[in-house]
Amino acid sequence: MTRPGIALASVHVLTAAGLGTLAADATDRGQPHTAAALLLAALGAYIAAVREAIHAGTIRRLLRSAPPHSGLIDMSDAVIAVARAGECCEVWWPSCGREHTPNCEAGSRP
Repeated sequence: MTRPGIALASVHVLTAAGLGTLAADATDRGQPHTAAALLLAALGAYIAAVREAIHAGTIRRLLRSAPPHSGLIDMSDAVIAVARAGECCEVWWPSCGREHTPNCEAGSRP
């Protein structure tokens, strides 16, 4: 994981810890709905930290498995390659993934 990725994951974990502490305080004050909302927010921050770690692992594997002359030079090239791997047809990008061309295999799935 890169330094910015570590910093971002650390911020997510610290945010989750802070929200968990606030949820415990809300429980002590007899505010169960507030505590539930704070715990849900803490869970979202924790999931973001885990997703950052998974994303970094995917990019690291892509960089390691790339042939020497594949055009993948650094981390930014790998991020672009991961994003482009999800595209399926020419209409997919401009429509933000909502529409597909008539002959696209992904568009014919239910």
